[in-house]
Amino acid sequence: MIIEKQKPWLIRTYAGHSSAEASNTLYKKNLKKGQTGLSVAFDLPTQTGYDSDHILAKGEVGKVGVPIS
Repeated sequence: MIIEKQKPWLIRTYAGHSSAEASNTLYKKNLKKGQTGLSVAFDLPTQTGYDSDHILAKGEVGKVGVPIS
C-alpha cells in the first residue's frame, strides 16, 4: 500500500469589488488571515475582452467584479 504525503488544503475566496483598490484591500486582508491563494472575480467587460471605456462596456464596468483593462 502506498501512502501519499497529504498536502494542505488551499484556502481561497472567489471575490472582486467594483474597484481595483477595494479588491486589493480585501485580498491583502484575507492573505494576512491565512488565505493561500487568490481567485479574482472579473467584471463582464473584462471577461469578454472589452476595455472599461469601450461603448459596449457602458453600465457594466465593476458591476459584478473587478475591472481590469
